[in-house]
This record gives sequence, structure tokens and C-alpha cells, in this order.
Amino acid sequence: MKVRTVIETTALLLYAALSAVAQEDSTRIKETQVKELDVRADKLLMPSMSVQPAEMLMRKELEKLSSNSVADAVRQLPSVMLKDYGGIGGLKTISVRSLGAEHTGVQLDGVKISDAQTGQIDLGRFSLENVERIELMQGNPENECSPAKAFASASVLNIVTRSQDFSSMQKPVEMRAATQIGSFGFFGASLAGRLKLAESIVAAANAERQTADGRYDYVFLDGSQRVNLRRQNADVQSTRIEADVGAEFSEASKLTAKLYHYTAERGLPNAAIIGNFENSRQRLWNRDVFAQAAFETKWSESFQMAFRSKVSENYLRFQDPNSLREGGIDDDYTQRELYGSLAAAYKPVSLLTLNIASDIAYNTLRTTLFEFSQPQRWSWLTVVGAKAALQNVNIEANVLATLIRETTASGVAAKPKEELTPTIAIGYKPFAGEGFRLRASYKSIFRMPTFNDLYYTRVGNVNLRPERVQQFNIGAGYELQGGAVRYAAIRVDGFRSLVRDKILAVPRDAFNWSMQNLTVVETNGVDVHLEATLKKIAMADISFSANYTYQTALDKTPESLVFGQQIAYTPFETVSGVASISVESLSFSWILSYVGYRYQLGENIQANLMPSYLLNDLTARVEHPIAGVALALKMELNNIFDIQYDVIRSFPMPGRNARVSLTLTY
Repeated sequence: MKVRTVIETTALLLYAALSAVAQEDSTRIKETQVKELDVRADKLLMPSMSVQPAEMLMRKELEKLSSNSVADAVRQLPSVMLKDYGGIGGLKTISVRSLGAEHTGVQLDGVKISDAQTGQIDLGRFSLENVERIELMQGNPENECSPAKAFASASVLNIVTRSQDFSSMQKPVEMRAATQIGSFGFFGASLAGRLKLAESIVAAANAERQTADGRYDYVFLDGSQRVNLRRQNADVQSTRIEADVGAEFSEASKLTAKLYHYTAERGLPNAAIIGNFENSRQRLWNRDVFAQAAFETKWSESFQMAFRSKVSENYLRFQDPNSLREGGIDDDYTQRELYGSLAAAYKPVSLLTLNIASDIAYNTLRTTLFEFSQPQRWSWLTVVGAKAALQNVNIEANVLATLIRETTASGVAAKPKEELTPTIAIGYKPFAGEGFRLRASYKSIFRMPTFNDLYYTRVGNVNLRPERVQQFNIGAGYELQGGAVRYAAIRVDGFRSLVRDKILAVPRDAFNWSMQNLTVVETNGVDVHLEATLKKIAMADISFSANYTYQTALDKTPESLVFGQQIAYTPFETVSGVASISVESLSFSWILSYVGYRYQLGENIQANLMPSYLLNDLTARVEHPIAGVALALKMELNNIFDIQYDVIRSFPMPGRNARVSLTLTY
């Protein structure tokens, strides 16, 4: 059956379901006990209950970390490898289970952030100041009314902002002001407020400014000599403004809307190599603007719907006066997106939930690059799924249909793409009343080539095939309450993934490169997560969590010269952990992050070996109310042993540094 037929059929099913609900007797609907339907608080992710690997960092956990951005915080999640290109404002992306940043979808308040040009989202631009929680789902989302795009990535990172957490509002007016100072000229200030406009309408606004000169010292090894240098052209200035509104039309329906505006200017430092010391003049400007809205409603206990829409524009300017190109480089890129999604979930019986979602998106890219094709892309995604919750077995299955059409203002456009990708997951609880669970899942997914892959001048290749991924997972979890602990949990997952037609840049001749489908990558590994909160000892609350990942990600391309060797920048082992102790309003945390050895290239030889490193951070936080205002003072000491390390070869990271923040909440 063709993908077009599947999409048309599912669209008709969605229309029929909506029509059937609309034809219900309106009087009977009014008489339904609507008061029992409560959508004011979002359904929280339950990692121990999930049939697919999932983890979450709540606000209280984020406050313990020595992190200023989402990029820093997600290092505490299993299977996550942060790619950091150095500098305070350097690009920060994540790779989950070695699949690459392009296979991780990033959502803000449940709506995907798109980058059709590169496929990578810079997580360094998302400050933690306005974040309520971070969710990582390696598979499918938990929410039955999720958009189809949430099913279209190997993993999904969902950032939930405090601005949209209206359920926690306790007073008619709430205000929060914060300021931060730190090493390397860092300064940050933010102001946020929430206001009840009516009994069921809340408005919120949040603004933040951050600046840093980024001048930190590092040691460069020039043969046997150690040269002390200072990072240059690593400054950053950014401004973020958000406005949100939420309205409850009844206890069963809510509408949320967000306006978002972000601007940044940053320097891009050189790679620290011989003959190239700190002479970069590269600059990068960003302006990201979007408006998004979501309407969720429960028609009855058995039927719910969600509608989401978004319009966005992303502007990027890159300048490099030192480029060999005549006159240097000064290029502009503008992406625009129109997006809409309709999702529905229906419970014909208490043990079964059926869900369907259909998304449509229109993306364009305009640039000043010479001979660029100025592409346009239409994407239509439809997912149909079911969840069955039996006495001790949970089963989830879905099929995602994807239809892609592209046109260009000049040159040849990529061929249409049609794909069907299934997912199935099973959870089993063998012992009633015990917290022991087993789970297994399989997911087939792909990623489209980006606009740069397809159309970048003299490098792009319109004949590229999508990267295809098959994911397998089998795991077990156990949670315990009582005894010496208030809560404890351990989760172990073994995983395997196979990537075919991986997209890489390869040389066509001595002077030209081209994007090609070449590599087959096979990944095998294990994740271990452990957390515990002890019962109060004297006056102290003690908690800790730890993650361990071991993985091999091997090049399995038959003709490859590096067949069977670990792919670049994939460590064999990673460890992260947090230990905290709190005594009334005072808390201390110790945070560690270990990254094992890895290779900078696919050839696993000594010259390409990058050493392991272990980072240790300390934080202290004290809270105290004064005249109805809650004050919170937080002090951080990061990289306390002043470890010199690179995440990406020749892009040195900061050594020991400190940060102090003060927050006032009314």
C-alpha cells in the first residue's frame, strides 16, 4: 500500500471520528461530569513506568546542577553525549546513543523546533532560568495526543517552560527577578511575571539578557612545550523575550499561546592549532522569532483532541573577513516555517487507547549564497497507534507515514520521498505489587537530508537518500519505597541500532567535496540509571543519582578502510552523577561528569586518540524569606580541579570557573 493511500485513509478516519463526536447529543455532553476532567496540570513523564527508555529532570533537580543552559543540564541524562565546540557561545548539540544531533528532535512546550537547513538545534541558547523540566524520550512520546512530528525522530528532548506551568500559580500576581555574575565576564539578568487576568485566564512574560567576554586561559601543547594562551573572539551577547497566555474554557479544555523572540551575537574562536593562534574574526548573528499555540480538550472521558500551530522565522548571518574568498564571507540565511497539527485519542474500552495525529509543515530557505537553489519543502506526517494496558502487560504500537515534496527556485529539486516506519513496545510486570518491570521495543525511523545536504553550493547532492535507523531496546527496572529510603530506582537498558545510508561529506577530487550516502554504523551498548532519596537523617535530606553508559559504535561499511572501528567522537564510556544534601533551607551538591577516551577520526590510531576527562563541580544554595519575598542565593564552582580538556579536538574548554546568582520571588 502506498504512503499516499495510507495518509488519505487515516485522514478520513480522523474526520470520521471528529464527525461522530460532533453528532453526539449535546445535552448528554453537558450532563457529563466535566468537573472530574482536569487538564490544568500536564501529565508528567513516568520513567519507571514507560515501556521505552525515558528520563526527566525536574526544576528542583535543575537547581542543584552547576548548569546555566539546557546543553549543560542534559549531560546528566543517560546515553547523551554533548558536542561542544568551545567558547562561551560555541555551538552545543547532543547525540543520543551515537546517532547524531540530526536524529534528536527538540521540542519547546510540546511543539518541535525545526532547522531544515542543518537539522541541528543549538541547546546552548536555552537558558535554564525559565525551564520547569526537561524530558528525554528514546522512542515515542507518552502523551496520546502528541503531534506526529514527536514520533518522527529516534529520540525527543522536550523542554517545558515555567511560563506555561499555570497550574502551579498560587497568587493573582507573581514576580521573579534574577541576576548572575561569573568568570570570563559573564553577566546575566532576568525578569519574569505572571498575572491572573480573570479566574481562568493567566498571562506571563519573561525576559533575559546574558553577556560574556569569553576570555579564558588554556594550555596548548606545542610538541613538548606547554604554551599558556587565552581564548579570543569567544564573546557572546544574547537577549530572550517570551510572552505566554493560558485560558481554561472549562475544566476540560485549555488554550495556551507563546510568542518567542531571541537575538544573539557571538564570536567564533579558531581551532587552537600551530600557526592559527587566536586570530579568528568570525562572527555569527542569530534572530529567532516564532508564535505557537495549542488547544487541548476532552469531549468526554473516552475522547480527547489537541490542535497545535506554529509560524517561525530564523535568521542567521555569518561573517569571516579572513576567508580566502575574495572580499571575505558575509552570508545571510533565512528559514521560515508554517506548521499545523491535529491529534486525537479515543478509548473504546478502559484498557485500550487509539490515537491518530496528522501534521503538515512548509519550510523555506533563502540565502545570499551564490547559485543557491532557494528550496521549499512540504512535509505531511500522519501517525496511527494503539496502547493496550492489561493487568500486567502494556503494549504500544504505531505506524508513521511521511510524505515529502520539494521545489526550488533554480536548479534540480530532490525527488519526492514516501516512507512508512513502524514502532512497537512491550512492558511487563511479572510480580503483582512489586516494583519490578521488564520492557522491550523496536523502532524504525529515518531522517531527511537537510537543505545544506541537498543544495549547498558545489557540495550538496539532490540524489541523497534518507538516513535509516533501526533501534532495538530491552531493559528492566526496579523501584522501591520504604525501609531506609523514601524512594530508590534502578533501570538497565541494553540497546542496539543500525544506521544505513549515513550522510557524509567526501572528496570528489583534490579540491571539491560532495555529500554522499556511504556509511553503515552498528551501535551496541548498555545504559544504567540509579537514583535514591534517603529518609531524613537528623535534619538532613540526602539524595543521589548516577548514570553509566557503555557503547561501541562501529563503522560496518563493507568497503570502508576503517571497517569495524569506532566512529569519530563516540566515547566507549560515560558517567554522570549528582549527590545532594539539604538541611532546611541550605543545600549542597556535588556533580561529576566523566567522558572516556574516543577518537577524533574514524581511523582508530594513537594520533587520533583523545584522552578521557573527569569534571567535578560544586554548588551551594540557600533560601530565605524576607517580608514576603523569597530570596535564593546560589554559588557554583565548576571544574574545581582545573582540568584541561577538549570535547572537539583543538577547541579547548574553560578551566576552573565560578558563578553566583541571586533570585527574588514574590
